Amino acid sequence: MGDSFASGEGTGDYYPGTDTGADTCHRSPHAYGPQVAQTNGLDLTFVACSGAATWDIVHPNQSDPEPAQISQLSSDTKLVTLTVGGNDVGFTQVLGACLHGTGIPNFDKNANGTDYGYGCKGNLKLRAVVTTRERALGGGAGASAPGPVTRSIVALKNVLGQIHAAAPSAKITVVGYPKLFGTSKSNYFTKKYSPAPGASVSGSFCDVGNTPGVWSVQYEDALWMDSETQNVNAILAKSVSDAGRAGNFSAVFADPTPVFDGHSFCGGKSNWINPIHLDGSTPWSGSFHPTIDGQSAYAQLLTPTVTG
Repeated sequence: MGDSFASGEGTGDYYPGTDTGADTCHRSPHAYGPQVAQTNGLDLTFVACSGAATWDIVHPNQSDPEPAQISQLSSDTKLVTLTVGGNDVGFTQVLGACLHGTGIPNFDKNANGTDYGYGCKGNLKLRAVVTTRERALGGGAGASAPGPVTRSIVALKNVLGQIHAAAPSAKITVVGYPKLFGTSKSNYFTKKYSPAPGASVSGSFCDVGNTPGVWSVQYEDALWMDSETQNVNAILAKSVSDAGRAGNFSAVFADPTPVFDGHSFCGGKSNWINPIHLDGSTPWSGSFHPTIDGQSAYAQLLTPTVTG
């Protein structure tokens, strides 16, 4: 269950019917769910959908013609894996605000009035929106997820409670998100940019595109984005603990950060995150999603939840 990180968006190989003009859920046989099922001889019901938010777990999907993901659970379900929350807080929107490159829509102008991407961590409007959404995901005051349709953010604790009610015999594993960037400046490049008339930026930058020098992220912005990813993971972990304790059911959180260590943009090792490139005039939907190697790393992370 869950969003694009669970569906296998970015692997480039999708099941029929999930890569059409009407349905873009992009479910892949290379996603971690199918890999875990095949390795361990499990029967799989695969309902994750690219673009899904917490709303789409418990309500019919408003963007794709699919029922609520929870509707596919039953008393016979023994294991549920779920990755969700990134679309609720606006990961794509944040990336759009922080990337420098042609064809990338920006969330809003940065603190210095420019809109070329660098310095997004100083964008107070962006940070305030992200913080509000994170609080809603954790059970705070209500907020809406970004997107073409209005979807209220459903506190993950409540989502997990509904999953347990629909599948009372199932062990639930919530899987988090990896950091997208490395922490060592030695893996970044240093250059002075003049990305806008009258503006210049000097510092360390990370190439994130399939063509060097076309799309990049400033070092400080990369660290800020990773810190927000860790904030989301912390919210997911706490929600799992709170829900399991309140409902007296088995739920665990699986953190992919250690297994992805170094395998990110400018991480120093082979990159398990897809670079950005344009699909026509817009960024490819698989950009900044795990590669097949990344999905395999997820599957290995989840092995203890199946065999333990």
